[in-house]
Amino acid sequence: MVGRRLPHPEEKPTYFTPSVDIAARVLLTLAGPESANASLAELARDLGANKTTCLRVVRTLQQHALLHYDESTQTYSLGTAAVTLAATGSTAIAAVSRIQPVLDDLTAKTGMTSVLACPTWPGEMTYLAVRDGTSRLRISVSVGQSYRVTESSGGLWYLAYLPSELRHEIISRIPAEKRRASLRDPEALDRKVEQMKGTGVLTSVNDFVAGVTTVTSPVFDRRGKFFGVVAIIGLSASDLSQSLESTAAMVKAGAQRASEA
Repeated sequence: MVGRRLPHPEEKPTYFTPSVDIAARVLLTLAGPESANASLAELARDLGANKTTCLRVVRTLQQHALLHYDESTQTYSLGTAAVTLAATGSTAIAAVSRIQPVLDDLTAKTGMTSVLACPTWPGEMTYLAVRDGTSRLRISVSVGQSYRVTESSGGLWYLAYLPSELRHEIISRIPAEKRRASLRDPEALDRKVEQMKGTGVLTSVNDFVAGVTTVTSPVFDRRGKFFGVVAIIGLSASDLSQSLESTAAMVKAGAQRASEA
């Protein structure tokens, strides 16, 4: 399990409450791809928090049903209230609601699953909106599902819009065995992301997962900052791989509409 920490000291806000910070990192840790449950000792160790302080925090979260404690294993996991927040949160985010019609349109035109994925922690992306494909052969993903930025082409867009130094620092935190070969050469990666920025769309066929094709394009907020990616995901053996050029054009246009929404 990898505990969530503030990525850089300068990112600590002016008004900062340590106990709230620990509570947030506990929830994010248990919601991440590494571990769905952990003991108090594991949480305190991996978050770099005092065990007594951590106990007060997790007990408070437990009282609000944000955490569940399993007495048989003496471990904590997300509680029912956290599940409720996850289920309703994406529709409550105004930007996500504005982008949903773009996903609906892409799926209607391609029959493939379309998604909006956004960075939720340094080195991770999370699906915030999904429109399931209508084709018989399709890929299914869930809102709230997270993945490392090195596990999908969508993550490359996140890396592309980071300063080079921070980009490579985030990659260095990921175990070497989990990094793709193309991410181990800093100079090659820098050239790759500049090329991506120039085209505005990235098509990956069997690059990250065998048998899966993705077409991704970046979405920006109203200030012009990177917000996430719009993507189409399909099986490489499906119709998606037979019309990649037109699909890429649709995804790029959809991402541009999402940025303007």
